[in-house]
Amino acid sequence: MKGRSCFSVVPSFLIHSLCENTMCRTTKHCLDLATEQDNTITEKWLPELKTAVLNAQTSLSTANTILIVYEMQLDEWYEQPAATVVDWVTVDGQNVAAWHNHVKSSYCLYDKDE
Repeated sequence: MKGRSCFSVVPSFLIHSLCENTMCRTTKHCLDLATEQDNTITEKWLPELKTAVLNAQTSLSTANTILIVYEMQLDEWYEQPAATVVDWVTVDGQNVAAWHNHVKSSYCLYDKDE
């Protein structure tokens, strides 16, 4: 046994078994973590995401409806004789030209998001 280390007396199958056991524990730990993360995603994040998407769709639909109503009211107001001449007549502090610009810029933002 001259020149051999103390590890050389341990049979290779024991070393292999020890490494395999360690690898199995590491693999099981990784699988447990993956399962835990998957459960978190499916039980917590997905329902929250679905709710957020539904809220966003509802908000977008509401915004579109409001924009249509504003445009109808603006068109009715804009068609009045002298609507642009009497700029002191305001609704919520804005005259017809300001409202017209506001609605048109809102349409630009709405169209850009789609």
